[in-house]
Amino acid sequence: MLKTMERIGKNRVFCLVRDCLEWYLPMLVFVLMFLDFVAGIIARYVFRSPIRWSVDVASILFLYLVGFSACYAYRTNTHVRFTLLYDILPLKLKALTAFLGNLLIFITFTISIKPSWDYIQFMKISHASSIRIYFNVIYFPYMIFLFSTLLYSLWEMTVQFLVFTGLGGSEAEEVMLAWDNKNSALAKIQEEQEGGSP
Repeated sequence: MLKTMERIGKNRVFCLVRDCLEWYLPMLVFVLMFLDFVAGIIARYVFRSPIRWSVDVASILFLYLVGFSACYAYRTNTHVRFTLLYDILPLKLKALTAFLGNLLIFITFTISIKPSWDYIQFMKISHASSIRIYFNVIYFPYMIFLFSTLLYSLWEMTVQFLVFTGLGGSEAEEVMLAWDNKNSALAKIQEEQEGGSP
């Protein structure tokens, strides 16, 4: 099962689409947001003629940036986690607690699919005040974030299930240990950087 999932994760087309949504698009959005910000400042303070749509564009771009970047953070396990108790548990208990946490996320996000979609579709009746972009287009990145989170939590739950039941053997344990070591390594690097600064 893990081999099949790894094959999907290494598929070139899948990786390209995923990287475009989670890496390249947020970079482009950030650059556009920065340029919009600079243009707004120059227009207001140099030309004394503020751009009416600048704040709306920056807000919309920020929504896109956060939604797509959160997908990348979940994929790379670089989002905020509170692991004080988790870190002292043995591997199988870590897998069980992480599985239960991901199950809670999975159930909550699954329940929210229909209401979220209905709300986004309802918002096509209105548009942003200074630009003619409808709110259903503005809020659509949330759906991508929702499905991305569901897929990543399902992948993690599969590995965690295989670990705490013992069905995955050493291969599943190695995958989970790699996740934990990555998070531990990031924490150590951050501690060293904070300790070395005045």
